Amino acid sequence: MSVSERKSFGLAIILWFFLGGIGVHRIYVKEKVSVILWYWLACMVTIGLLWLVDVFLIKRWIDEANRRYKASL
Repeated sequence: MSVSERKSFGLAIILWFFLGGIGVHRIYVKEKVSVILWYWLACMVTIGLLWLVDVFLIKRWIDEANRRYKASL
């Protein structure tokens, strides 16, 4: 998977807060649109708890994405 740009933690949190229910923060960080269908299903099954768990995982995802970006330079 290639990383096209450095990721911003602040933008990821804003996306999570306003559009997290539909998984936009996951698309931004992981650059995989296919993950959205699984995310929607998981959110429906867990009644939105997965959305809350994601806020604690975003920082790690951003760090990993930025590490991959540096390695690709």
